[in-house]
Amino acid sequence: MYSPLFVTLMGIGTVFFGLVCIIVLTTIMGAVLKSNAKPAPAPAPATTANAGEEWICSSCGAKNSGRFCPNCGAGKPAVRSACDNCGWAPAAGQSMPKFCPECGRPLR
Repeated sequence: MYSPLFVTLMGIGTVFFGLVCIIVLTTIMGAVLKSNAKPAPAPAPATTANAGEEWICSSCGAKNSGRFCPNCGAGKPAVRSACDNCGWAPAAGQSMPKFCPECGRPLR
């Protein structure tokens, strides 16, 4: 018959082979699951009230419609709600003019 040493070594070998198989199978299944995973939906871009409105860059004079000038990289100027010089503000529903009607300073 078989010696006790042979039986012991065969038992240890079988357990070792089983553990290696489990490790290989879990690695393969992890790769399969990652490749089948649906990508997360891209977040919706933040919209502003003035999205798509054309503006002229104060740095280089180029016409733009985005948040930044593609020519020089300057940001779109903030829309003002009142004159910084005298405090004049347009009435509700009235659009902001290019120049303040009270002091004449540029508003855009």
